[in-house]
Amino acid sequence: MKRNIQFIIAILFLVNNVATAQIKFDLKNNYFKMPAGVQNKDYEPKTVVFKIKEQHRPICTQHAINDGVFAAVAEQLGTAAIYKNFPNQNPPTETYNERGEKLVDLSLIYKLEYTKDYAIVQAINLLFASGLMDYAEPKYIRHPTYIPNDPQATASGQYHLAKIFAYQAWDNFKGDTSVVVGITDTGTETAHPDLVANVKINYADPINNIDDDNDGYIDNYRGWDLGTNDNNPQWQGSPHGVHVAGISGASTDNGIGIAGIGFKCKFLPIKIANASGALTKAYEGIEYAAMHNCQIINCSWGGPGGSQTEELVINFATFNKNCLVVVAAGNEGNQNEFYPAAYPNAFTVASTTGTDARSPFSTYGHFVDVSAPGSSINSTWSGAGYASLDGTSMASPCVAGAAAMVKAKFPNYSGLQVGERLRVTCDNIVANTNQNLATYSRLGSGRINLQKALADNSIPSIVMNIKTLTDGNDGIFKNGDTLKLIGNFKNYLSPSSANLSVTMSAIAPNNSFITILNNTSTLGQILTFDSTLNTNTPFRFVINPNMPQNIDMLLRFTFTDGTYTGFKVIKLKLNVSSTADEYGEKRWVRKSFPAISRTATSAPLVTS
Repeated sequence: MKRNIQFIIAILFLVNNVATAQIKFDLKNNYFKMPAGVQNKDYEPKTVVFKIKEQHRPICTQHAINDGVFAAVAEQLGTAAIYKNFPNQNPPTETYNERGEKLVDLSLIYKLEYTKDYAIVQAINLLFASGLMDYAEPKYIRHPTYIPNDPQATASGQYHLAKIFAYQAWDNFKGDTSVVVGITDTGTETAHPDLVANVKINYADPINNIDDDNDGYIDNYRGWDLGTNDNNPQWQGSPHGVHVAGISGASTDNGIGIAGIGFKCKFLPIKIANASGALTKAYEGIEYAAMHNCQIINCSWGGPGGSQTEELVINFATFNKNCLVVVAAGNEGNQNEFYPAAYPNAFTVASTTGTDARSPFSTYGHFVDVSAPGSSINSTWSGAGYASLDGTSMASPCVAGAAAMVKAKFPNYSGLQVGERLRVTCDNIVANTNQNLATYSRLGSGRINLQKALADNSIPSIVMNIKTLTDGNDGIFKNGDTLKLIGNFKNYLSPSSANLSVTMSAIAPNNSFITILNNTSTLGQILTFDSTLNTNTPFRFVINPNMPQNIDMLLRFTFTDGTYTGFKVIKLKLNVSSTADEYGEKRWVRKSFPAISRTATSAPLVTS
């Protein structure tokens, strides 16, 4: 009854104000505000994605939510269609996977399309006021992350292969056809002579107009077109996907054109674009790749504005299906968070040049995991040709191809372990040409080195999550408070020694606003997939009296164990004002504690 009364109040408030230029909700119903930087082109008009709370599962069907309150909302909006966004998903039968990582449920995520003239923010807040949902948000449209250059139909100039030591890696190992990279993009050139032989064929569903393998897709023999819902992944709108596919998956050692980094590894073309080339089915593409045995999933696309549905899809691929989701950092040339790059479990790639400098166009920041060549990359193009393009779109499949090689060499690795292997074997490029980025570790662990990644040597990889952060009082974290931070440290690769330790430091420019009381913890030996807490020696620091309100504090945690060093940058918002945006603060908390550490094998980078 209480929920119904609150909903009716919200409905009356909305109806009475529908003619005004901007509808204002009361604080309780002001759940959603459009993230900064999001424009009309970045989301589908009159479309909302939402996740129903678990306790309401009994009222949910494929195309309906059988609830009177929801029915009133749907009528108010003029709902034209409602359906499950991932219709083939069932709730997991277990809560955790074999590594203790929590599984993700996509089965209660819905998409609603409406007809009446409500702005998307109004519609989202009206739906959320029903009380049925964990969240509601726009259906974002993501965009390819590349900067086109004048196409040159040439097979020469693959400098990036030497830069990541691919030739030396291939001397000893050439991958395996059992490993598949899912290329979620604008489509492929189905008859390109340098691609056709490396497409992963689904022999369980031959082309006969029958869904032989009962996966819900008829004749998905060589990939699928989610944008127009057919079995032809031929590119439309833009040949971007043709170029991306060639970097990781072009046939190698075939006497034709270029060499794909994955060598023997296959790729699955998953077209996520509609006929115009707009990426309308981006995250449905990740789910399709994960459900169709792609161990590595490449996403050379993105945009502004974070989405809980998108993050759940990446976590589903990572934890439920054991994939590594490799994504482009973005081409904004700044440190603004870009999605999916800024999601915690995405493996994010920045772009570098032939001299290991940051590509001028590349987005960079604390959410970057590794770097790879992305400037002037020659790859396959439309019309059976070749072209040289710039972009983090090119750097991402470079890493995806390398990840496929690591998975083939270490077949028992989880997706996260594959990423950690690439990370801990990076070459430190900050000491050379990117010294201005050293303070923030904004190019990840460095530029990937495939030869090192495939070497059979023992290296730990420590992942840190915040377990508790307290002030021993009200949890507001204001000036004068002493904060105690306890981390959970998990090892994803080889066992560490008993000498493993971690040190915390504050990063400029806001480092003068705190005083660190205890900055070091000895962790001791951590076995593979084991974890430990620094409960006995927690990190402690004081928020100084001179700290302004709403400060973003970057803390760097450096792990050392013999020749191994790794790091993690964590962002905290401190001394938050009482007028700070409520929804923005909730989102900040969700994004502040990424699940994956940033690691390197060379000497630790200099911090202020």
